[in-house]
Amino acid sequence: MASDLRCSGIAAVRLNTFEAYGMVTSSTTLGEMLAESVFSLATETTGADAEEAKRWEVEPSRYIREKLYLHLWCVDLAVTRAVGHESAHRPRILDAFYKRTGDIAAGIGWSSLMSDLAIRNASYAEAFNRPHEMGIPYTVGKAFALACNSEWDAAVIMIGAKLFAGYETAIGDLVRTWRRDHS
Repeated sequence: MASDLRCSGIAAVRLNTFEAYGMVTSSTTLGEMLAESVFSLATETTGADAEEAKRWEVEPSRYIREKLYLHLWCVDLAVTRAVGHESAHRPRILDAFYKRTGDIAAGIGWSSLMSDLAIRNASYAEAFNRPHEMGIPYTVGKAFALACNSEWDAAVIMIGAKLFAGYETAIGDLVRTWRRDHS
């Protein structure tokens, strides 16, 4: 059930983001919209996530927080992969994304989010750049499980792998479509 909710949550964000796509006229607007989408997904799935965390014996608030960090990092990765490292769009999209992320975090009283996110981004980037023989999703899932204090729990590793693969693909598709239409 929770897996169905998670998958439908990603699909809903993807659909809502694509529906809002017509309003995206600049790379700045795209970055802001991506940040709002991540927080919207986190808000919409909090109850299901808490239940899932309990089932896997992960502290619910930690699981929800770590899932948000993973999604935020996925946006950074997806943007970089979709527009290219050297693209003029990349810094504009990501600057707007991180500024809006910081604004949202400040608005909800989460003052440590940006510093904590920098640590998670480094951890996920290392996992991405040094994949296990089982592939990048597994390695990212392993980093997610470690952040959840469940490093050896196969179910939590697989949840992290699925979250990464699904969200990075959805955001990558959106950004590639935007780039095609705005190049």
